Amino acid sequence: MIQTIIQIPKGIEVGDSIQKAKDLYGNRYYTRIEQGVTIIGYVDKKHNQSLEFWCDSKNKIILYRLDDNSME
Repeated sequence: MIQTIIQIPKGIEVGDSIQKAKDLYGNRYYTRIEQGVTIIGYVDKKHNQSLEFWCDSKNKIILYRLDDNSME
């Protein structure tokens, strides 16, 4: 599996607090739990993308994921 690290425009990095993401991206997010990890996500309907932040039990970001739903 090849992983590519992308830069998030607002400067969020792995290790930052989930609160930093909420402060920068706002309060219009969804939450879910996958594999025991809390995830918050933001949807960009205009560009058909979503950005998710996965956080650990200490509310630190351990992974972020950009999903381009327009990809085939």
